[in-house]
Amino acid sequence: MLYEKTLQLLLESVGRPEEVDYYLKRFKNNSKSDYFALIVPERDVLQENFEHLTFSLEMLFKLELFPIVLIAFPDPYVYKAKFINQDMYVCYFLNNLNENHLIVKNNNKKILVIFFTGFLIDFINHFNHFLPDRVHFVRNQGFIKDRNQQYLYMLDALTLKEPEKKKIELLNPKELESILEEDIGIYIYASYLYANYNFFHISITSPFMLLKELFTIKGSGTLIRKPSKIRHIKREQVTDSFMITIKNIIEECFQKKLKDQALQYFTDVFIDSEEKSLILLEKKEFGYYLSKFAVTIEARGRGIAQDLWNELQKKNFSLFWKTNQKNSIKKWYEKISDGFCKLDPYLVFWKNISYTNIPRIIDFIKERGSDFYED
Repeated sequence: MLYEKTLQLLLESVGRPEEVDYYLKRFKNNSKSDYFALIVPERDVLQENFEHLTFSLEMLFKLELFPIVLIAFPDPYVYKAKFINQDMYVCYFLNNLNENHLIVKNNNKKILVIFFTGFLIDFINHFNHFLPDRVHFVRNQGFIKDRNQQYLYMLDALTLKEPEKKKIELLNPKELESILEEDIGIYIYASYLYANYNFFHISITSPFMLLKELFTIKGSGTLIRKPSKIRHIKREQVTDSFMITIKNIIEECFQKKLKDQALQYFTDVFIDSEEKSLILLEKKEFGYYLSKFAVTIEARGRGIAQDLWNELQKKNFSLFWKTNQKNSIKKWYEKISDGFCKLDPYLVFWKNISYTNIPRIIDFIKERGSDFYED
């Protein structure tokens, strides 16, 4: 009963139930570590907004999700009273890395709080073998911002020149020109971690938005990542085995069964390097029909949809496509398209299309119908 009430509260506080459900399952099935994330709060969070951080940690504990909370300052013990004698925490005090007594198995099913008097990078270097693959820096100001004070939801990891432990040298300092000066340090630091360690996810968020950052696709923080490599493949290059891959990706993303003839007409495919997400095109005399934009939940959270779209845009194709009016992605489509119209139950979008061809697009969509069974 407690779990169900907690879950319901979480759903109401962060948004979409399907996204929360996806991330709950993913975090619980983490195979690298008994702890699903490394949470690194800055000093100002502990001093000014500890109650907000505590709320998020309590929620995670009730959901049986256990992070590591790393308090890494020269004087971390100042904050020990906030954590000790609390049932949901087990605390360790680490003065130097020779005290290698950390319990890597979470037999107590509690949140592990580590007080470390050294540097974060030394801790990660020493204990990387048991750390989870997600790192969340928590600071009062949250997002990294640009010099116009705009939030940056995603930043490509900086290119580092032959990164070595304890040494950070930028290959292209111009990458920092658009970043708010006070945020440059954490951007460089996060990029360094991304370059040197096997972290799948590194983000910077606030104590107020930690749950939303964890349990939604869009998140509520700055994700540090590397753009996915996108391949453009023509139909004549597609093998039988790759055709099966395409079909599987689409059916997994849409959670629907494709009709037998659904893949009969495509001429081009854009696919990410991990073969998890793709764009499928059909060449028509009045433009390319974007028949499928298939992106997994995980890939959407990592910006791969934008990577696919950016690569497609390099071709400067005339494009048109449709989506169901109930589909949440319609807001993004409105931003990237030149225009759209309603054609129940769809919205029809276009890009680089002559207005004289819009009636032909509408007729095509009407005749095409759905490529899925029971749609």
